[in-house]
Amino acid sequence: MDTISHVGQVEAVNQSSVSVRIEQTSACSACHARRVCLSADSREKLIEALSDADDTFQVGETVMVTGRASQGMKAVWWAYVLPLLLLMLAVFVSNLWLFPDNEGLGALLALGVTVVYYLGLYLMRDRMKGRFVFRVQHLDNHIEE
Repeated sequence: MDTISHVGQVEAVNQSSVSVRIEQTSACSACHARRVCLSADSREKLIEALSDADDTFQVGETVMVTGRASQGMKAVWWAYVLPLLLLMLAVFVSNLWLFPDNEGLGALLALGVTVVYYLGLYLMRDRMKGRFVFRVQHLDNHIEE
């Protein structure tokens, strides 16, 4: 099973989950020329990860957060591919049938469809949490000799 893993610091401990702060970096951030290149990107994210009932974590502890690689593909689908398809469909439909003489209205409709999509995605965020599950483990469980 392919997994994605990040090292992070525990921010908060709940009954069955742990909030972990990770630093999300682009592939360019490891490059030696990143200081002069504008494409290097790094930002912090807070991830809610499930923990086993018998594991105890401390705030400030360095841990490993893992998730299935297939979750990454699902996230790309929901965040980028599907809205792009909706945008293109809205442009196509509006410029061909709804507003054939006014491309500006067609573009506004396409943007409106995209805004409504992302608003709906935001409103369904609690339901989507069940589709994207991360696990947290102690870092010493991942050290290979």
